[in-house]
Amino acid sequence: MRKLLTIFIFTSSLFGETQEELLLLFFEDPTDISVNLKLAKESTKNGDFDTAIATYERLIIFQDEVPEHYLNLAELYNSLEMYTQAEMTIDEAISAGHGKDSRVIKIQKQLDSRKKHSFWSGSLSYSYGYDSNPLLAPKVSDIELFFQDERMILLEGEKITSLIDNSNFANYTLSLSSLYDIGLLGSFYWRNGLFFNRKEFDKFDELQSDYTQYSSILGNKIDEKSELSLGFEFANAKYSNKNLFDSYGLSTIYRQTLESEFTLSLGLKYQLYNYTEMEKRDSGTLSIVVSKPLRDIESIQFGGRVTQSGLSFSGENRFDKYLEQKLFAKYRVDEKSIFLAVSGEIDIVNHIDNISENQTEEREDFKRSLDISGGYKWRYGKLSIGYRFEKNSSNLKYVNSQKEEIYTKMELFIQSH
Repeated sequence: MRKLLTIFIFTSSLFGETQEELLLLFFEDPTDISVNLKLAKESTKNGDFDTAIATYERLIIFQDEVPEHYLNLAELYNSLEMYTQAEMTIDEAISAGHGKDSRVIKIQKQLDSRKKHSFWSGSLSYSYGYDSNPLLAPKVSDIELFFQDERMILLEGEKITSLIDNSNFANYTLSLSSLYDIGLLGSFYWRNGLFFNRKEFDKFDELQSDYTQYSSILGNKIDEKSELSLGFEFANAKYSNKNLFDSYGLSTIYRQTLESEFTLSLGLKYQLYNYTEMEKRDSGTLSIVVSKPLRDIESIQFGGRVTQSGLSFSGENRFDKYLEQKLFAKYRVDEKSIFLAVSGEIDIVNHIDNISENQTEEREDFKRSLDISGGYKWRYGKLSIGYRFEKNSSNLKYVNSQKEEIYTKMELFIQSH
C-alpha cells in the first residue's frame, strides 16, 4: 500500500497536485510544512478560503519564526476585504519579532492607507428652476433619508387672496462635514455636519427662505457587516425674513449586510419643532432601506419611510395631524472617473388640519419626483449636473404644484491620517 501511494504521489507531482490530492497527503502527515504550503495556495486558487485561512494559521503555529506565513495570511485577509483580521495578523507578526521586516511594514502601510481616520468635505451647489406655485415653501432635506416638509399659504381671514403667477426660483446651498475616527473601544467614529440653504423667487422678495441645520452623529462599526449610529440635530428655518421654527431631533440607524450582499438599514427618528410659544410639533419616523451592489460598478437601493406627526396649540382644543408614506428607488453606475444616478419617489401625505376649534380640513397630497444626475469625479472632489422634476396633486387645488430644476454641484474632500 505504501508503495502504491508513493507511485501515485510521484505521478501527481509531475502535473501538480490537486487540492484533493494535497488533502490526502495532509492527512498522512498534518505537520508536513511543504504540503501545508501547497494546500494553502491551491485552496486560495480554488476559492476555498476557509481551508486556506485554517492552513496558514496552522503554519504560523508550526513555524512562528517564518514571516512569510503571517504575510500570506494577511494578504489573503486583505484581498477578502477582512481588514480587521488582516491588521490582527500583522500585529501578531510584529509581536513575534517581525516588525522590522520590510514586507510586514509594506502591508501595514497598505492597511493604514485604507483607514480613513478623519476627513473634511465641503460642497457648494446652485440650481435654477421653475415652480408653478411659489406660495409653497421649499422642501428641506437632510442626509439621513429624513426630511421636514413645511408649507405656508398667504391668507386673508380664511380666504386665499389669489394664486400668484408662476415664478422662477434660485437655490443656493452650502454644506460642510467632517468625520473623525475616535479609535477607542473598536471602530467608533464621530461625524459633524453643517447645512445652509437659501431659496429666492425672482418676482417676490418677501418669499425668500433660509434653512440652517447642524447635525452630530456618533457611530460604531460593530464588525465587518454591521453598524450602529446615534445622532442629534438642531435646525432653524426662516421664511419671509421671519423665524418659522426651531427643531431638535434624535435619531438612530442600524445597518446590517446580509449574506446575499444586501445591506439593510433601519432608522428611527424623533423630532420636536418649536414654532412659537403657542405652537409645537413633534414627529416620529421609521425608515427601511435596502441596497445591493450589482457587478463592479452598479448598485441599486430601494426603501420606504413612514412619518407620523402632530401640531398642538397651547390653550386651545386644536391638534393637526400629519401622516406621510414614501417609497423610493435609486440606481447608480460608478466608473473610475464618471458616474450616473437615477432616482424616483412616490409620496402620499395625509393632513388633518384644525382651522378653528369647530372646523377641520382634510387634505391628501400625492407627490411624484424623478432625479437624473451625472458627472465627473477625481480623488479630491466631484462635479455633477442634474435635472429634477417634481409634481404634487392634491384634493385642495391651491397646493397643487409642478417644479422643474436644473442644478450643478461641486464637492471637495480633504483627508488626513
